Amino acid sequence: MDDFDMGRRMTFEARHNGERGWYVVDPVGSLVHAAGPDGHPRAAFFGEDRAAAEALAAHLNAEPDHRA
Repeated sequence: MDDFDMGRRMTFEARHNGERGWYVVDPVGSLVHAAGPDGHPRAAFFGEDRAAAEALAAHLNAEPDHRA
């Protein structure tokens, strides 16, 4: 059995890639999609705007945990 703790809340994270810039991933490492200005989901890429990526990650981490 592995050491994965299902009771531990994992977090959203801002990451940087040299080609794409700043982006946000979910707790399992998948790219986050968030509502854009038009309300449609868009990939959470922020170019060189580190503050925006970190702000989205912080916002998502502040939301209540919806696990059953």
